[in-house]
Amino acid sequence: MRPDDVQNLVDIFEHMTPESRYLRFHEALTNASPQLVRKTAAQFATMPPEKGKGWLAFADLPDQPCAPVGGVRYVRIESDPEVAEVALTVRDDLHGQGIGRALLQLLVTQARADGLRKLTAIVQADNRVALRLLNAASIPIKRKFESGEVFIEADLTATAEPGLS
Repeated sequence: MRPDDVQNLVDIFEHMTPESRYLRFHEALTNASPQLVRKTAAQFATMPPEKGKGWLAFADLPDQPCAPVGGVRYVRIESDPEVAEVALTVRDDLHGQGIGRALLQLLVTQARADGLRKLTAIVQADNRVALRLLNAASIPIKRKFESGEVFIEADLTATAEPGLS
C-alpha cells in the first residue's frame, strides 16, 4: 500500500454493505462521512513500513478496468514487534472468487519474510466467511471465543495442515 492508494481504499469501502462493514470494522459505519472515510484510508495508506505493511488486489471489471477489489494489511504490535494484527477486506460483489485467499497467502509469505512470528486477528463470531478463510489457511491457528468475538492467533514459525486448532 502506498500514499497514492487512498482513493483505492475509499473505493473498496464504498463497495461494502453495512453488514460487511460491521463484520470488518465491528461497527456498521452507515453514516460515516466521506471526510472520515478518506482520513482513515489515508492513515492506512501512509503507515510507515516499520509499523506495518499492506497490499491491494486489482481486477479488470466490466465497468471499471484495474478496479481495486480487496486489501490486506498487518500492523505490528508495539509491545512485541514480531507480532502483528491482520485485517483483510474484499468487495462484497467479488466474494467467493479467491481474492481473500490470495491476499492472505501473500500476507503470510511477506510477514514471514519480514521476521514476524505470530499474526493475530479479532473476528466477529458470526463472520463465517472470514472464519472459513482462516480455517483453510495452511498455518497453525488457535482461536478463543469471548463476548461474540473470536480471537485468532496464527503461528508463522511452523507449518500445519489447514484448519483451526
